[in-house]
Amino acid sequence: SLARESFDDCKRNWQDPTVDSCSLKFALKSDIGGTEHVWFLPLQIKDDQITAACTNDPRNIASLKYGDIRTFDMESLTDWMILKGDKCF
Repeated sequence: SLARESFDDCKRNWQDPTVDSCSLKFALKSDIGGTEHVWFLPLQIKDDQITAACTNDPRNIASLKYGDIRTFDMESLTDWMILKGDKCF
């Protein structure tokens, strides 16, 4: 995916003190079948493992709530976003 292909840009900049925020979106299995895409705040990025805190309440994943911390592999990453001033990367 484009998100995984460009993730090195995110990894290089997510802890930059001038960055206002960084969010990562992961594809997770929904309780009703299919996939739900959920935004997380990265806490640690190490090799292909990302530990992050959930930043929204999923609609159809009862076991996941806002603030929950989970570790994901790179394969479930579907999007990322860095906000810096008036720019979104």
